[in-house]
Amino acid sequence: MRKKIIFGIMLVLFITIVGINLYTPLYSDDLYMTQYKSVMDIWNASVDDYFNWNGRFIGQTLFRLLVYIPSWLFALVNAAIFCIFVFVTFLLSSKNWKNLSPLKLVIVISLFVLFIPSFGQTILWRAGAGNYLWTTTIILSMILPYYSHFFETHEGLLFPKRILYPYLTIFGIAAGLSNENTSGGLLLCLLGFLGYEYFHKKKVAWWQVYGFMATLFGFLILLMSPGNKIRTAATVGSDYLTLKNMVLWLLNIMEALYNEHLWLFVGIAVCATLSLLFWFDKKKYLMGVFFTIIGLATIYALIMSPLGHEGGRPFFGGLVFLILGLLNFFPDEKTSDVTRKIYYPFVSALLVVTLFTAVVGLKDYYYSSQAIKARYDFVESQIDSNDRIEAQELSYQPQSRFSINYGLEDIGEDEYAFPNSGYQVYFGIKGIILKD
Repeated sequence: MRKKIIFGIMLVLFITIVGINLYTPLYSDDLYMTQYKSVMDIWNASVDDYFNWNGRFIGQTLFRLLVYIPSWLFALVNAAIFCIFVFVTFLLSSKNWKNLSPLKLVIVISLFVLFIPSFGQTILWRAGAGNYLWTTTIILSMILPYYSHFFETHEGLLFPKRILYPYLTIFGIAAGLSNENTSGGLLLCLLGFLGYEYFHKKKVAWWQVYGFMATLFGFLILLMSPGNKIRTAATVGSDYLTLKNMVLWLLNIMEALYNEHLWLFVGIAVCATLSLLFWFDKKKYLMGVFFTIIGLATIYALIMSPLGHEGGRPFFGGLVFLILGLLNFFPDEKTSDVTRKIYYPFVSALLVVTLFTAVVGLKDYYYSSQAIKARYDFVESQIDSNDRIEAQELSYQPQSRFSINYGLEDIGEDEYAFPNSGYQVYFGIKGIILKD
């Protein structure tokens, strides 16, 4: 019965995301990627990116592919990856994979709706989905065999030896090559599992070391990208990493966490306390603390980066780790009357807040997407004029993180600047500017 309920929940989630993605327009960075007309074009562009502008080969390749495929196919595959993302997170917060809790799955979905940063840009927008949703799903998938081994109750359930090493090779290299700070967080996570095995069992399995090395190999390829160095020098200068800047960026990160994610930290503190008092499980509690530390380390590692200190998309991976920490403080089962008296009201309140947040967010997403499509309809109506097009501001300005263009730059007065020039690529027009 539980499996049927879980399947039903995942099916509803899949259909919902498909419907939303079918209405998601191309925007900003997406427009530039429409220039690639074949898979070989995409491959060559990603290789060129790695050497000349952006080392995130995996994310940028996925991004280009998501723009290249038909919209209906994008809606299907992106919804499928989001469901995998949710389910992997569900597994990484459940002690016994043979007896999963449907209510815990609902909590996972609720926390993602409430706390994922820039939801529209990291889940629904093609540029963000390729670089954040898809790559983070790869990163979390790399943790699965380590988490499974840690609890020992489902050893080998998903990872028989005949597929373990190919799995670790593919996912390890891809995960390491995905994202500078989140992949770094993954390495720290795997190192933590290795340390636990060594100090508690005095023995580390070879496959665990192999998985870590595969991830490290991918991460080194990412860090050695010539394109990253060129991009940094061109945007902020090669001497950006000074003590003064690092202190300033540290303060910016702390401010962003306080202003945008305070309630997540309140939730972690409350659930950690309730877990300690009413449903304490030593290993689950350790996982809660562990993922919380990994999340903070992943976010604060941004002080080494020239960009991304104000929150939003760069915080995505770190916040996913923090959500994992919170989820591991939740019980998998209601083991006592006291637990039920606390757990059910708490979850009920969570679901009410989630429903309200989702309704308001979807409304904002709909109106902002509609405004973008209205702009595109206007541009298409002016194509035959063969003149530079003057467009009005978008008829609706996004109000929340659920809209794909929330906080993103719109067209300006320079037809050759970003993102104006993207319209030239997508529509084949002479140029577009914002009308005074």
